[in-house]
Amino acid sequence: MLSIYLGSTGWANPEWKGILYPPKAKSNEFLRYYSQQFDAIELNATHYQIPTEQQINNWKSAVFSHFRFCPKMPQKISQYQKLAPTQELELFYNRLSLLKEKIGILFIQLPPEFSPAELPRLKNFFSCRSPVRMNCNGVSP
Repeated sequence: MLSIYLGSTGWANPEWKGILYPPKAKSNEFLRYYSQQFDAIELNATHYQIPTEQQINNWKSAVFSHFRFCPKMPQKISQYQKLAPTQELELFYNRLSLLKEKIGILFIQLPPEFSPAELPRLKNFFSCRSPVRMNCNGVSP
């Protein structure tokens, strides 16, 4: 059976107070209220840094069991290290594994200069073992 998850790119939107969140909601409650309206989120924060174990645990405890986190691979890995198998990649995967049943797909944003000549690198990357399903998003200039 096909499962469809609906979400946004973030929950830290104070302008949603009085619309999706109660008018007096505090910022540390936004994710909980967000997860009452949606069942997935694209974790843009992971594009800029690998989350700590505490961040992961806080996110997990704030949402309902049906919820899925869809992280974006850190740009350091997907763009600067060109998807090479590095310690950062292993650390990122280890942190994602803490999400357990709440993990959705992983977004990979490729750099604007990514070209067809680099497809073998991408194929090699996808052939490696990953704890999550991946979705690759090419960026056009």
